[in-house]
This record gives sequence, structure tokens and C-alpha cells, in this order.
Amino acid sequence: MSDDIKIYLMRHAHAVPEEEDPVRPLSERGRAQVRAMADFLRPRGGIEVERVWHSPLLRARETADLLCDRLEIAATRREIDGLLPYDDHRGIARRLSGFGYPLLVVGHEPHLGRLTSMLVCGNVDQEVVDFKKGAIVCLERERTKSQAILWRIGWFVTPALIGDEET
Repeated sequence: MSDDIKIYLMRHAHAVPEEEDPVRPLSERGRAQVRAMADFLRPRGGIEVERVWHSPLLRARETADLLCDRLEIAATRREIDGLLPYDDHRGIARRLSGFGYPLLVVGHEPHLGRLTSMLVCGNVDQEVVDFKKGAIVCLERERTKSQAILWRIGWFVTPALIGDEET
């Protein structure tokens, strides 16, 4: 198992309000957030992944599709159970613990925040990142002296950092 595996966790971008459309697709602002994030990442090497997981909700799938299309990522994209806002983060954390290839996961809060805390700190009691809509964190695998696998934050980018002040 290679030690240089990266996992990217991304919160879906801004979606239309439920009153406007109960399915909650991305809003124009959300689409702009994803395009801006891709345009920010591209000159910095983009992201390289073999697979993309997204939640069953439309806004997550649209975020994943738009980011991948904009960055020309040809990875396999799959809807994955266990990525909804209030799903138990431990199931996904277990699946990621021994991962052998780079992956992009697009989901929701509070699930992603709790998942990140679990992967980085080993528990969910400490907030590690504040996932604003459209934010993405790069986690890099790290082996401890006991050979346990944890993850460390390589970088974290929010839409506010690249010009979207209203996150």
C-alpha cells in the first residue's frame, strides 16, 4: 500500500432553496463556485483521482460532475450510500482507512466535518475544518509509529479564499 495517497473531501456548492425546488439542484451561484474552484486548482496542478464518490442528492452529484468536467478528470463517478448529511461517518471512515488510490468525495455537512475530524484526529469531538459550501480539503495518508493509519490536512480551500465572500 503506497503511503502517498490523497483523498479530497468537498462539500457541495450553493444550491437553490428548498422552497424554490425541493430537489435542490445547484444554483447559478453554486455553479460559479465550482467553476471558480476548478479554475483556482487547475494552475496549481488540479487534483488527480481515480474515483469520485458523491451522495445521492442532486447538488452533490452536480458539484462532482461540474468539477470533474472543468478539470478534465476522467475518473469513475459513483453514487455512494453513507454520504448524506446525517449518516454515520464511521462507515465511510472505515472504507477510507486502507484506501489504495486517490479519491474525491463530494457530500454534505455535518457529515464531512465529522468525517474529517475522525480521519485526522481519530474522533469527532474537535472541529478540524469549517466546510463552507463549495470548500475542498486535501487529506494525505500518514502512518503513525504504531502503523495506524491517520490522515493529515495537505491543504484546505474555501470559496471565500478565491473570491466568493458570501459562503
